[in-house]
Amino acid sequence: MPTDEQVAQADQERLAEDLRKLYVALTRARYVNWIGLAATDGFNDSAFAYLLNASSDDLSEKIEQLKSMQRLELPSAWPAPWQAQHQQTLLSARPLPKLHHAPWWIASYSALKQGSTSVIESVEDDRLIEEEKTNDSHITVLETQKTIHNLPKGGQVGTFLHGLLEWAAALSWTDELGVPRQGFAALLIADLEAQHRQVLLQKCQPLQLEAWEPCLWQWLQTYVSRDWAFVAHQGQEHFSLANVGAKQMSVEMEFWFAIAKVDTLELDRWVSQNTLAGRSRPKLHPAQLNGMLKGFIDLVVEHQGRYYVIDWKSNWLGDNETAYNETTMRQAILEKRYDLQYVLYLVALHRYLSLRLPDYDYDQHMGGAAYFFLRGYESDSQGVFFDKPNREVIEGLNRLFKGESEKGKVA
Repeated sequence: MPTDEQVAQADQERLAEDLRKLYVALTRARYVNWIGLAATDGFNDSAFAYLLNASSDDLSEKIEQLKSMQRLELPSAWPAPWQAQHQQTLLSARPLPKLHHAPWWIASYSALKQGSTSVIESVEDDRLIEEEKTNDSHITVLETQKTIHNLPKGGQVGTFLHGLLEWAAALSWTDELGVPRQGFAALLIADLEAQHRQVLLQKCQPLQLEAWEPCLWQWLQTYVSRDWAFVAHQGQEHFSLANVGAKQMSVEMEFWFAIAKVDTLELDRWVSQNTLAGRSRPKLHPAQLNGMLKGFIDLVVEHQGRYYVIDWKSNWLGDNETAYNETTMRQAILEKRYDLQYVLYLVALHRYLSLRLPDYDYDQHMGGAAYFFLRGYESDSQGVFFDKPNREVIEGLNRLFKGESEKGKVA
């Protein structure tokens, strides 16, 4: 059994808790608080009795004293609706501000060239948009001899040729030392030729190009083993796809970077004035880019410490290899606005290398852009168009895309 002291202590703690609850009840009301009091059996032990220093015997007297002090208002019947003691203030809604929403979208080179707002989801989407209307879509061929020049034209065949080179880059094998390898060189291994040609034949079937399998096999092997020459800042750079290892290349490299309210006409002016000797070319459609720029680079290669953007072009420029000379290729670059494409790719690679490569320097580490016209590989030019814009061109565009340049002044 608890002692008298323990009972008294418990009652004291109960009263303290009741007082805390009463305080909360009296101070949390927002507009009005109605309180009812009566001389009930337990009133003498309540928090109100303690607070008013009252008991059930003198409760009425205490209430009258409080009423006379106008500290407490008790209704005689139903309470009248409560009214605020201050004058009512009429309020009105604020006017809706004029909001200017800058459209946000995902742009690509292909969309810029065609004045489209198409959202590019995959490399296949990008290639189909880019190669749309690029080549004549007729597939009728009268020649009996199958060559790369009479290979059918059109976007589907262009995508097919891209796919062959992407397939070749991903081939794997084990060398004579038992080391796993991957890359284009697999096409030159004699023991794997039958296997690879069977796969090539299967890839030709959906487009009914089986008759071109021997031609395409010879073309692939030449492309892999060819010694390609680029004009670099210290003469010529030579490299072979067969010597490019998996760690030295990135196939279908995807990039994204932010663009902040870029005027396409300003972009067009800067690229046109600072590439290909300022020669005339079709203009971009006027628009404002605000959002992200997205793209896929066919191949990025590192060779002797320099990085190159490589793009495969299936364009048909003429009946034989003589059509793929420097003049004709340059004209195709201008007409199709590939100048804009490779500049955007170089900006993307420039940004990537500046984040990933210690002590990165554009002049030292950037090789340039090489556009391979796939049907012109037997020409004196090897069907390759090469360019490396000046550092100021790429850095100026980089500032433009970041929103750091003044209007009309990219540099």
